[in-house]
Amino acid sequence: MTTRTLFCAPRAIQNATIALVAVVSLHAHAQNPAPAPTTDNKPAERKVIESKREPINLVKSALVIGDVGKSARRPFNTDAVNYAIVTGAWKSPAAGREISNPEGQARAWEQAAAADDGTLRHSALRGGYALATLSSDSQRVMILSASAHAAVLVNGEPRMGDPYALGYSRLPVLIKKGDNEFLFSCGRGELRAALSEPANYISLDAADLTLPDLVIGADAPAMGAIIVSNNTESPLENLQIEARLDGAVEFTELPPMLPVSTRKVAFRVPHATIKEPGEQTLRLTLIGSTGKPAHDIDLKVNARRAGDRRKSTYVSDIDGSVQYVALNPATNVDARALILSLHGASVEGAGQAACYPSLDWAHVAAPTNRRPYGFDWEDWGMLDGLEALDAALAEFPAVDPARMHVTGHSMGGHGTWVFGTMFPGQFATASPSAGWASFFSYAGAPRPEETAGPLSMLRRATNVYDTIARMNNLTTLGVYILHGDADDNVPVSEARDWRERLAKFHTDFAYYERAGAGHWWGNECVAWPQLLDFQKNRARPETEKHISLTLPSAWLFKGYAWLRGFEQERVMELSTLLLDLDDKAHTLKGTAANVSRFTISARPLAGATLSLEIDSLKGEVTIPSGSDQLVVFERGADAWKASVVDAKSAPTARPVGMKQALADHVVLVYTTRGTPEENAWSLAKARFDAEQWWYRGNGQFDIVSDQVDPKTLAGRSVVLYGNADTNALWPALMKDSPVTFRRAEITVGTHHVSRDDLAAIVTRPNPMGGTVVAIGGTGINGLRAITRWPLFVSGVGYPDLLIAGADSWQKGAGALLAAGYFAPDWSLDDAQIAWRE
Repeated sequence: MTTRTLFCAPRAIQNATIALVAVVSLHAHAQNPAPAPTTDNKPAERKVIESKREPINLVKSALVIGDVGKSARRPFNTDAVNYAIVTGAWKSPAAGREISNPEGQARAWEQAAAADDGTLRHSALRGGYALATLSSDSQRVMILSASAHAAVLVNGEPRMGDPYALGYSRLPVLIKKGDNEFLFSCGRGELRAALSEPANYISLDAADLTLPDLVIGADAPAMGAIIVSNNTESPLENLQIEARLDGAVEFTELPPMLPVSTRKVAFRVPHATIKEPGEQTLRLTLIGSTGKPAHDIDLKVNARRAGDRRKSTYVSDIDGSVQYVALNPATNVDARALILSLHGASVEGAGQAACYPSLDWAHVAAPTNRRPYGFDWEDWGMLDGLEALDAALAEFPAVDPARMHVTGHSMGGHGTWVFGTMFPGQFATASPSAGWASFFSYAGAPRPEETAGPLSMLRRATNVYDTIARMNNLTTLGVYILHGDADDNVPVSEARDWRERLAKFHTDFAYYERAGAGHWWGNECVAWPQLLDFQKNRARPETEKHISLTLPSAWLFKGYAWLRGFEQERVMELSTLLLDLDDKAHTLKGTAANVSRFTISARPLAGATLSLEIDSLKGEVTIPSGSDQLVVFERGADAWKASVVDAKSAPTARPVGMKQALADHVVLVYTTRGTPEENAWSLAKARFDAEQWWYRGNGQFDIVSDQVDPKTLAGRSVVLYGNADTNALWPALMKDSPVTFRRAEITVGTHHVSRDDLAAIVTRPNPMGGTVVAIGGTGINGLRAITRWPLFVSGVGYPDLLIAGADSWQKGAGALLAAGYFAPDWSLDDAQIAWRE
């Protein structure tokens, strides 16, 4: 039977309808609201988009320059070309023109030509730039298809690149009348770039799809995602996607679209009465702002039985985007075990799940890390793994939490160390294959060595990436290490180092080094029979009396046995808890370094009076009989203060730094109260950040202006661009902040700095729930400087507060002025803010 359902979008998508408030004021050609679509079940009129002209090869001839700076996983990289842009000194070069890199060495622009295949190849493009120009007889929007570049400045506006050369970056760009400049920042030694005319004002792009496998017999629609491109200079709203499958129809209302932009949007896949497995045709029709069909496209989706290997989609709480987890169900539907299997770089989660045979004792769930490269299973890749685990457990309710295992290959082997040491209470075993320990051991990421001053605060922000520092958390997990001794990608020394370290304290680990094996030697790299047997025969202990944990973040802690949470005295410094619970003697003893509060389950001690002695401080609490409540211990000057609370009233730790703060339906807020130059910067920066997030994180960010009602941002992760003088929402969202930046001034408590070239990031609580991250500066040079800071690159740590001069692109960390952290309750602690002397 044909059905029609109007999809009610997730909260992040619904809230995006506020995005047009100020966009309309910036663009005079906003369209009128569209009428509602027709409600019959006839297919929409089919419109096929065809290219009108052959694409223009932008890099057939270009200027190139190399060795202009140094780049690594750190907040501050050096770059002489970008420094010229930041300071306003940039002028279009000619061949032979020289520029001095930060080391004082002269480098010259030179002419280069593309090869016969249209690709520009040159050694300068390994960390350098390519400059292409185009002359146009009119202003118009064109589609830029480019690959193998980190970013591109189109007439000075930053746009996301395609650093992994994946080939799906197709962005609408505004071509002005006259000369146009395309400055590509490159890293792979080559570049492809072409311009083509859009054939319609708005279009669907199937180059980057997130689609589910349809489950035969499922009783609810699934979720998918596709790119929508606004190829006009005006904002668009009242857009919809009509999805048709086997006679069933779903309509999805889309968020507003910024001018000259793309966005990967969620849509609902109809629930159809499909009875047999196989390929199905899903037709998507994009209904424009006039209420008429603008573009449609046919996609292929697979229908599978519930017990088949398949992709299951879900909506992420981080940003409202659609993600998938690949499932390889056990042949026994009542299997009690689950294997969380993490893929390597360039591998899809679906490919990871396909490496396994169907097991009778365990389901396999393979998350995506948000992308094949994603976040190296750190940062948001870590959060994605946890969300995918929850989605998998919803599919397999019979799984015993004590029989969950984490494993992975290569980058996923690193992820295994990450998950095993950060979330030891979630898994029975951790089994890395060809894994590396950390960015510091394998990827050569620099780490500040300073123990005082601002750089020490940056080092503290990297504690979350140090798996070795928390290896004792593996004590109660079974560990199986698998590696080939001829691995030319991840050296076997990574595995041998772990073996040597674990041998000093661990009583349940196995090590197998395969002679002559390289990095990949078939599916057994993942589904090694002995490793699977190791997992099958292990479960977490039913009771645990002793807890030994070292953790860098209270916010990331997900519980361990009867320990449910804790708070740090100094956030992001390592905390160590060594606790012994005797439920017969009713005592809890041990030490808690850098811990101001911890919470335990009251269940093992119901009806008893618990005596506490931690760090020579004592405490006592009587626990009600039959209690399912929690006991909270607060460190006092002379004793631990105890209270019994229900779970809803239990205190929680706050997120620390920009990356943890951007985890709850993120929304970006650009400015309207600044100068035209400042406002243009903030809108371009918001679009650039949203594009980076899409490319690296398969995600979507809502973008709104500072004219929205701040109440609509309650409970969300909000990014404020600009400063207190340019962003109208600053008074509402930053009213209690001890940090304020304005034009030519930054104030941190009683500390005032008068400079008009500072860039800054500060993380604060949202007064209406959620968090606020202010990204801006004290003048246009500071704003330009922060544009290309690596905010979404894994392994780069950011504290609560970071202030640097615009000359960071010349001096690197030498331009760092201040860095530090607020207290756990968000108050200003001067001792935790370090200033450069």
